[in-house]
Amino acid sequence: MNRPGLLLGLALTLACSKPPPEERRKEVAVDPRAYDVSKDGRLVLSVTDAPGPVVSTAAPPPDKAVVSHPFLSASAHDPLEEDALRALLLRAKNTGEFLELLRGAGYQVSPRAAR
Repeated sequence: MNRPGLLLGLALTLACSKPPPEERRKEVAVDPRAYDVSKDGRLVLSVTDAPGPVVSTAAPPPDKAVVSHPFLSASAHDPLEEDALRALLLRAKNTGEFLELLRGAGYQVSPRAAR
């Protein structure tokens, strides 16, 4: 193999190789942003900016699984607010838009303290 071919082969090998396992773990270990949503001083919803389950205060029917959402995960804390929260979530295209809709509807949105 001539020198340019050797260099091209080495470059392709390096470009296609995977990072070591410890570097791949670092890439996955990103903490999503988390928020608490309140109304009139009551915590009504906990939101995390990562796909996952949306958990109601009511138990799901026995034949239904927990709903998974494509851009956030959330846990409701106030059954009286769930219908309004759901309506806002259905209008949102992403977590940022959902948080803005919540603020516009009179909810207070604050970053969740680190645990």
